[in-house]
Amino acid sequence: AMEAPEPDILRQAPKEDHTAILRRGEIGRLAAQSAIISGGAMAVSLLGATRYGLDSPITRTMTFESLVMAQLLHAITSRSDRHSILDRSPRPPNHALSLIIGGSMAVQAGCLLIPFFRRLLGIAPITGTDAIITLAGGTLPFLAMEWMKSRRDTVDGELVWTRAKEQANLPAQV
Repeated sequence: AMEAPEPDILRQAPKEDHTAILRRGEIGRLAAQSAIISGGAMAVSLLGATRYGLDSPITRTMTFESLVMAQLLHAITSRSDRHSILDRSPRPPNHALSLIIGGSMAVQAGCLLIPFFRRLLGIAPITGTDAIITLAGGTLPFLAMEWMKSRRDTVDGELVWTRAKEQANLPAQV
């Protein structure tokens, strides 16, 4: 409701009443996005576990913080199925969304940096290196998803790598 509609939305024909809400390609895209976000958090968890042990409070803090950051940034990815922040002509900014995400990240950083909130929430302090790993685990999934969106075929909106995979599974034309 806070997002301006995409300029070509009214040019699309309405969906038939028997049409599925989520098409097969959309389910695949959502599965890929969830795998990318989960993969980023798991990578941070593995790096934290190699540094501090699997059950370390620092490992749990790094994992949780990277997952929260990835989910906050996913709100930007979810603004549009077609337009990426990497496009030459990205969508107009959504100031309310930017304020919400920025404010949430500021609160998240405050909880990490202010000892009172760390103790209250049971968050372990992390080093600068841990913070870089955590930031990477939250931002790299976002950038990967935006890059994937920017690689869509402009004709049918399908991901280029999805279409190539489907073509590879087709029998050879004689």
